[in-house]
Amino acid sequence: MVVRILSTNIKLTPSTRDSIETKIVKTVERLLERDDAQMDIVLDIEVGKISKHRKKGDVWFCEANLSVLSKNKPLRARSEESNLEAAIDEVRYEFELEIKKQKEKTRTKKLKGARRLKESQSK
Repeated sequence: MVVRILSTNIKLTPSTRDSIETKIVKTVERLLERDDAQMDIVLDIEVGKISKHRKKGDVWFCEANLSVLSKNKPLRARSEESNLEAAIDEVRYEFELEIKKQKEKTRTKKLKGARRLKESQSK
């Protein structure tokens, strides 16, 4: 898996990088199936401030895109929060939901095909 981390309007500190790797990257690696680990996977993560000219506090964002090259639809999560850690946590949560939903769709398709095969053989 290729992981690319980009920072916008901030300097990426080692603690921020470590937080991203432990919260987002490890979660994605844990949730992906063993078959997906063999494929080419690209995880793009962007963190930063929305703009430098805000008058009322900082607004932080975290955006992540997960592309599996053998599948055509990438997974995407974006969060805007008043705290960078909260934005990272929200993206992690959204990715968990998206990956689980994708895995359930694949599982349902396999079961549906198996049911059709069983019905056609019993007739």
